[in-house]
Amino acid sequence: MSSSEISKVDPSDLLEATKQELLATKRELRSACDAVYGSSAELGELRAQLNLAKDEVKSAHDRNMLILNSFTWKLGYLLMAPRRLLLRVLNILGK
Repeated sequence: MSSSEISKVDPSDLLEATKQELLATKRELRSACDAVYGSSAELGELRAQLNLAKDEVKSAHDRNMLILNSFTWKLGYLLMAPRRLLLRVLNILGK
């Protein structure tokens, strides 16, 4: 740049531009904070849902164990053993 191309800059214009940049930065910071708070709340909700799902899985597992350890289940499993064995043999022969 030559000296003839340099124009005079009014310091108040620079100050006004700096104030606008500061306000824009503050807005961006506030929106970022809002996003962080929103994400934190969403994470808390997801953790609560995960805990509920874990509880449901645990109770289903406990119910299944009660069923598998019951006398009627064991008796039915024992009585159906020959049928299972026959089907397995027939399936092997059919291939």
